[in-house]
Amino acid sequence: MTKRISAVVLAFGLVLLLGACQNPAAPPGNYGSITGKVSTASGSPVAGVTITVDNGPSATTGADGAYTINYVPVTDALSPDIVAVTSVPAGFGIPPPNNNVQVKAGQVTPNINFTLGHQ
Repeated sequence: MTKRISAVVLAFGLVLLLGACQNPAAPPGNYGSITGKVSTASGSPVAGVTITVDNGPSATTGADGAYTINYVPVTDALSPDIVAVTSVPAGFGIPPPNNNVQVKAGQVTPNINFTLGHQ
């Protein structure tokens, strides 16, 4: 019986350990966030726009045109992130990506903004 309980406890511990390895928040300090707004040329916010970082984490703008992408891996000047609009509401064109975004550990990289033009 004791061996069975020990095996169950060990298995449970392994499941928890493996789960922690797949958690984007672990290890702490290797991630930051990116924020910005999407608007039209006249300054009106655009909701429902999807922003993606290097084909990885993404977010969709709210009614105010704002977005936040969390758990973005740390980058530097030698290997910056590419932040791109990957989906827009009908009637809008996709603007060029921002190819030079640097994310620092535990910090927010603000003002990664995009302006959409009408098609």
